[in-house]
This record gives sequence, structure tokens and C-alpha cells, in this order.
Amino acid sequence: MNKTDFLKTFKSEKFIPFAIFIFAFLARIWFLALIRRDPAFIMPIVDSLEFDIWACDILNGNLLWTQLQSHTPLYAYFVAGIYKIFGYGVLNVILLQYLIASAGCVLIYFITKQLVNKTAAIISSIFMATYWFFIYVQSFIFSENLSLLLNIVLIYILDFMKDDIKKYIFSGIILGLSVICRPDILLFALFILIWLTLRRLTVKKVVYFYSLFILSFLIIIGPVLWRNYLISGEFPLLRTQVGASFYQGNNPDFKGTSINLEIGKDWEDFIATPYRQLKHELKESEFNNFFMKETFKIIKKQPISWLKLIAGKVFSILTGRDFLRSEDVYFYDNYMAEMPFRAVSTRLIFILAVVGIVLSLQRPKQFLLLYTFLISEAFIIFFSIKTRYLMPILPFIIIFYSYAIYSLFESFKNKKTALSLFIILSVCLLNLVSFFNPLKVTYPSLAETYFAIAKNYHSRGNINEAVDFYSRTIHLNPRHISAYNDLGVLFLNLEDYEKALSCFEKALSIDKNTIKPQLNYKLCQELMSEKKKDK
Repeated sequence: MNKTDFLKTFKSEKFIPFAIFIFAFLARIWFLALIRRDPAFIMPIVDSLEFDIWACDILNGNLLWTQLQSHTPLYAYFVAGIYKIFGYGVLNVILLQYLIASAGCVLIYFITKQLVNKTAAIISSIFMATYWFFIYVQSFIFSENLSLLLNIVLIYILDFMKDDIKKYIFSGIILGLSVICRPDILLFALFILIWLTLRRLTVKKVVYFYSLFILSFLIIIGPVLWRNYLISGEFPLLRTQVGASFYQGNNPDFKGTSINLEIGKDWEDFIATPYRQLKHELKESEFNNFFMKETFKIIKKQPISWLKLIAGKVFSILTGRDFLRSEDVYFYDNYMAEMPFRAVSTRLIFILAVVGIVLSLQRPKQFLLLYTFLISEAFIIFFSIKTRYLMPILPFIIIFYSYAIYSLFESFKNKKTALSLFIILSVCLLNLVSFFNPLKVTYPSLAETYFAIAKNYHSRGNINEAVDFYSRTIHLNPRHISAYNDLGVLFLNLEDYEKALSCFEKALSIDKNTIKPQLNYKLCQELMSEKKKDK
């Protein structure tokens, strides 16, 4: 093949999507090669562990859940299906998710190409493929990975399929699947009506298309709502803890996030607050109403602090501040920090995207659906923020990001000095102010990740490793009551009563009213007495 033929092949419409797919897949394989032996990868932790347990439960014949879950069910069935077909193993799930992620990059290429042009499309797909947070999340059992592709497919169908019956039936089905995978984009079901209206269709068409859409959507989510009704007597999509998230998101003491309140005693104490105060079993609605009422009390009592909090959250998101969990920091520090992908940061994406959105206002009709989608997701500002929770909007933020870069390139090419200066100065200004941290958000320590790893080793009987990671947890957080208690339980099971008693005493010295260490301390004393009697 001569040089001319190679260039023709490279520029061909068939080659570019294929190259994007391969590039995205190999970038993830590179990261996988680094983490494949890490205990937090081999043994799922936190949310990943919950999905792994649920999927195994399904495979064991428990096809329907018997109590409200903390997650909607589609992803658990997706994982169970992979285990059934390819055998149990985290690696099987991850490799399939890499294929899904690579397909998503290709779809973003086609969407951007339709909205802008091929150059911008290549830019957006490359940054979809190399954004470090995508590569990291797609390497673990997180429901965001499946919902991300469903959301991209949904936008593609709505924006580019011909207006007919099939378009709105398919889009209703896809949105329904996305919601029962992750309910983050539930409000988009209402905003579709606004989008249809803004397109200036006839009233008859708006009603007809939206009816098809919402009926298809309800058919998909209906079985989940019905199952949860049979379990709880109410119609929640999941054990949402929406009230708790709303409370954290509007309470200045939490700084708008729960990244420092993930697992262990602190989380258990927080989530049990309604039960302690109301002193009876609560339905999902009662649980959420308790936190909602408490939230409005805070807003009423501290209106200025609340407004500062919300303004700080808006500022932090628009300037791309990361809200990372303990396990996010663990994998970034240990693996991603030395990889070139770290250059594609959340800050870089959002800063340029803000400029791209401003520039796109010259062509509002072209970007109408993306505007509608982003506005429908704006409600997240009132809830607990984590970077992972921003994933539904990030592919479309990247489209605006690529539009800003393309616009800068075109302004240089066509010698539009004023536009070039506007883009450059805007980026510089936003980059400068992004260093401000009004919420004083800091990255959490690795203590919770070490604690989760320790619990996994403990449950599998790997004693030395469990002791090691419990010790690491306590070193990073000397007030970690749960780590002291669980380490004490480990020693208790080994009949090393002196060490067990010491662990329970340390836990009680931090908080003498903690129930689990109290009970275990008493049990340990009884067992020690029995052992002395036997001697």
C-alpha cells in the first residue's frame, strides 16, 4: 500500500470508527494490566461488592429480590448474565465493559460529527477514550458503565432518527432501561416533553410522540415498581436513600458530598438516625421524609450558609473539581498518576466545555437536545456530589469541550483574532479561578479502601492480609471504630483474647456508647473467664 492509498484508508468513514474502537479498548487494557493483581480489583469492594453479591444471588436461583435494594436491578442481571455465559470472574465483566465503553466512544464520534463535523468528532472520541476517570470506572463493577452506553444510544436515537413511531418507542425503551440501571436521568422523561415542544411540532404530534415515548418507558420500569410495591407497599424504584442524599447535599457540615462518609460506623450511625429518633420501622417514604424535613430545617436556620454551599457546588462543578471517593483516590495514586491519561482531567474537560457551551449558543437549534439533557440533570446540585455521579452528563460535556477546541482551531485558521482571544482568555480565566476551593473539598484518605479490603480478606479467611489492612486503616485513621471492632472480632475468632480485648477497649475509648464493641467486649470477657476455668 503506497502513501496515498494509506491516507485514503485512514480518512475513510469505515476506518476512523474502527480505529477509535481499537484505541479506546487498548487504552483500557493497559490500565487493566497494571491493576489485575490488586486486592481491591480481585475482590470487589463497596458498590462493586454489592452488585457481585446480587448477581451471585440471581445465579443461585433467587431471580427476584425480596427486599428493597440500594440499586436498581438491571446491572445486577447484566453481571449475572455475564457470569452465567462466561463463568464467574470480575475480569469477564470488565472485558465486556471495555467493549461497551469502546462502542460508546464510537457513538460519541458519530453524534459529534452530526452536530459539528468530523474534526470535532475525532477530538471528542479521543478524549472519551482517554479520560482517566472513565478508564478507571470502566475497570470495575459499577452500574454507571452500562447506563453510560444506554444514555449515549438514547441521545443518538432522539437527535438523528426520523420522527416516527419506532423512534419514540425505542427511545422510551432505552430510557426505561437506563433508569432501571441507574435512576439518575429519571427527570429526563419529563424534559423530553419540553424538548418536543421547543421543536415547534404541532400539538397533535407532540402529544402523539410523547405518549408513545412515556408508554414505552413505563412498560420497562413498571415491573420494577410493581415488585417493590409487593415488597414494601410503596412504589419506589429502589431503596433510594434520596432523603439522606438530599440532606448531605444541602447541609453545610457535609460540604455537599458524602465522600468522607462511606462505610463503617460513621455511615451506620448516620443512616440509622431516623430509626433512632422515630423508634419504629420505617417505610421508604417515611425514611426520606425524615431527612427532607431535617434538610428544610437547616435551610431555614442557615439560609446564608446554604446559599454559599449551593453556589460553591455550582462553581466547583463548572470548574471541574473532582469529588473522589476513597477507592477513586486509591487507584489514581497507585496506578493512574503515572499514566499519560491523567492529563485528561475533569478540570480540563469542564473548563473548555463551559467555553464550548457559550460558543454553541450561536447555533441553539443544533444543540437543543444536549441543552435539554444537561438542564434535566441540573437537579444533582441539590444532592450529594461525587464525580462518579456526574458520569451521565460527561460524554455530552466532552462534545462541548471538543466544540471549543475545534472553534479555537478554526479561529486561528481563519484569522478571527477576536474569537481566538475570547477563547484563550476565557480558558485562562476559568483555569485560574478553578484553583479556588470554596467548599474546602479535600480528597478522602485511603482508610476506607483499606478497611474494605481488610473485610474482604477477613471474610475469606486470609488472616495475615486482613490484619495488615486493618492495621493500615487504623494507621491512617486512629479513630476508626469499625476497624478496631472488626480486628478485635478477628482475634476473638482466633481465641487470642488479649489482643481482641485490647481492640474493643480502643474502640470504646473513642466512643463508649458504640454498641458492637460493647457487646464484643462483654463476650470476650466471658470467653476469657471460661478459658481460665477450663485451665
